[in-house]
Amino acid sequence: MLPISHQIQPEITRIGQLIYFEVNYRYVEQVMKEQKLLKRIYYRKLIFQENIIKRIKKK
Repeated sequence: MLPISHQIQPEITRIGQLIYFEVNYRYVEQVMKEQKLLKRIYYRKLIFQENIIKRIKKK
């Protein structure tokens, strides 16, 4: 029979891992959202610049 601390330990580590994964997942999700936003802003900027260049070339 193992001492009681050995029986509780796996449970604690499993809960710790779950919390860690949850926090990690949320962080990753947040980063992905920010990246998407940055991409969108970046592409809009590019399109905007291209339009300006086209206008200048027309004149």
